[in-house]
Order: sequence, then structure tokens, then C-alpha cells
Amino acid sequence: MGVSTWGAIPFFLLSLSWLIRRLRQKKSIVVPLLLTGFFFISAYLYLIIVGKNIPVWVYGIIAALVGYGAFSAYQKVQKKR
Repeated sequence: MGVSTWGAIPFFLLSLSWLIRRLRQKKSIVVPLLLTGFFFISAYLYLIIVGKNIPVWVYGIIAALVGYGAFSAYQKVQKKR
């Protein structure tokens, strides 16, 4: 894992807990949801923007990881709700 991944983890966890709190309070979740999503994909965004000569199959793996992670996060939020 790169530095950008480790740097985003605390922000992801904080925004995820904020999202879960807002869900339980039945308040708007738009901002915490957007932030959680951004911090979740920030390391992949960095790779896509800064990376050079990256094989096409890497983008497929990134898409699969993001899809699985989004599904996993959705399940975690539903469980905590």
C-alpha cells in the first residue's frame, strides 16, 4: 500500500462513522456519503491521474476492487444501521 492509501484510511474511517451516525439519526447523509466515497477511491484516483504506462488490465482490477469495496461498505453500513 502506498503512502496515499495509508493517509486516506483515517479520513475514510472517520467519514464512515459519521455516515453511520447520520443514518441512525435519520438525517441527511449526502455529505458523509460523498466524503466516504472519495476517501475510499482516493488511492485509485491518484494512480489513474499520476500513473504512466499502466497496462489496461490494471484498470480492470481497480474497477473490481472498487466494486467489491463499495459492496462491502454497503453491507457494513446496513449491518451497523
